[in-house]
Amino acid sequence: MESRDKREELAKKIQALGKEEKEKTREYRSTEYKKEKEQLEHDSYKEQLEDLKQERLLRRKYARSLFILLCIWLFIILLIVVFQGFNVIYLSDAVLITLITTTTTANIAAYFLIVTKHLFPKGK
Repeated sequence: MESRDKREELAKKIQALGKEEKEKTREYRSTEYKKEKEQLEHDSYKEQLEDLKQERLLRRKYARSLFILLCIWLFIILLIVVFQGFNVIYLSDAVLITLITTTTTANIAAYFLIVTKHLFPKGK
């Protein structure tokens, strides 16, 4: 009887140890999962930050390029007006007014509208 009781007691201890081992394994897997999840989230945030930095650099580059283009455009219009004033070239009044008002004004307004909408988007 005694040996049978000892066997049962030993079996219970082994079972208890098995349960403890399973619990420890479960906890270990849970902490490993949490660490891996945190690392993935961290990597994702780093990638998003890098994307935002690159996007900002591109916006700055294109805004400067567009500004230079507009300055050149306005300088050419100024030259045309000055040459017209000194009779180097001759353009009719209608052509000159059309050149100055419609194309220049529309182009400047459209370019700066495009740049400001892309530099300062509302949805982000």
